[in-house]
Amino acid sequence: LPLLVEQRVTSAAGAAPRDRLRIELGTLAQAWWERALDGSAAPRVLRGAIGVRQPPPQPGDAGVRAAAQFDKLDLDAWRALAERLQPAGSSWAATAAAATDYLPQQIALQAQQLVVGGRRFSALRLDATRRSSTGGGANWSGNVDAAELAGSFDYAGGGDGRLKARLTRLALGRSGLPEAG
Repeated sequence: LPLLVEQRVTSAAGAAPRDRLRIELGTLAQAWWERALDGSAAPRVLRGAIGVRQPPPQPGDAGVRAAAQFDKLDLDAWRALAERLQPAGSSWAATAAAATDYLPQQIALQAQQLVVGGRRFSALRLDATRRSSTGGGANWSGNVDAAELAGSFDYAGGGDGRLKARLTRLALGRSGLPEAG
């Protein structure tokens, strides 16, 4: 797949300096961020959009929005890979803090099959919004609809994380995945 990385100054003469960072991986993924170049150590993300297997959503006035569509998304496998790639002696909190501005505050996700926590969910649609956190970790709230469940949720990611859900439908059988050793 062709990879495009482009940075272009977008501010008008006399205005505060800004740029637009654009990344495309063929037609698989597109992302862009509008950033303030105010002389600080790193550019500050003002807004942006990320699209995976679909065009990026329309951006808001501030923050990053993402839309993604998958046939199968195995979050357990991605988490295992991320843990193997994490440099020894470093923490995910420090790594994530450096990238937080580039990550979405709003996500619209569709997956024909999602694997998470050893469970499979089918025909999943999820809309979630990240909220500010004072205790570390990511806090998310949103709505989920799948063949197996439907309702709203709140996730507080500090420490071990805590998930609260108000479900209108829940139909879980055995996970169908091998038991952990």
